[in-house]
Amino acid sequence: MINSIETSIIFFSCVLALATGVFILRTSPLIQRSGGLSGQQWAEWFALHLREKLDDRSESDLSRIARLITLLTKYGVCVWGIVHFEMLTATFWTLFWVALLLLTLLRKTAQFHAPEKWEHVSLKLDAEHFWLIHLILLGMAEIQIPSVAPLGLITLVGGYVVVNGESGPSLLASFEDVIRVSLGMLALWSLVLPLAPNPNIVHFFTNMAIFFLLRGAVRAVLGRDWLKRRFWWIAQFFFLTSLIVKSLVVLNVIPGGFP
Repeated sequence: MINSIETSIIFFSCVLALATGVFILRTSPLIQRSGGLSGQQWAEWFALHLREKLDDRSESDLSRIARLITLLTKYGVCVWGIVHFEMLTATFWTLFWVALLLLTLLRKTAQFHAPEKWEHVSLKLDAEHFWLIHLILLGMAEIQIPSVAPLGLITLVGGYVVVNGESGPSLLASFEDVIRVSLGMLALWSLVLPLAPNPNIVHFFTNMAIFFLLRGAVRAVLGRDWLKRRFWWIAQFFFLTSLIVKSLVVLNVIPGGFP
């Protein structure tokens, strides 16, 4: 119990520090494309983000509660997975993605609780829903047709971690991004090295910081707006690629198939 509490405190501190750094890099006057440091003062930057947070009326309270439940679930599973790393299997991740899909759908349907905010509601599924559906489908395929190395699922999880996320200009959005990447890296770790010892948090977040730099570079090259607009095609591309990899593994065309 003491180990779990200590791990949770250290993990939260690391996530908050990394999320704060990501948030400042995304929104601070230091990286303004026009005007440089004279484009926006720090006091104006702070006041702008505070006003936007206080004046936000685009999301109902019930939807915010669902969003908080989803975030706490991701955080709790990530801490629990670090402590009980040996229990992270393809079956566990598939069941977790099912639960996560239900929670994200709850957040979307919760918007209908407030009729005056219906103009902000869309019945279309967003990128997170598509990625979770694809992860669940491939996870079920891995459970039904297991292989020594789940390379297909590893490919899909890798794509999910690198290209998913909307790079929102808020501290909460940065926190959610860090938690999403943490879960993805933990899933990759458990799928690639299932018999490895429990991850060391300092080493884990050192790799996270490096990975976030690479992820940011990829998203900057491809274009964050383009990734946001074309999320359906990107998710489909990675899903079909992962299915091809899974098929090649099952057919023993590439290593990692049946013994």
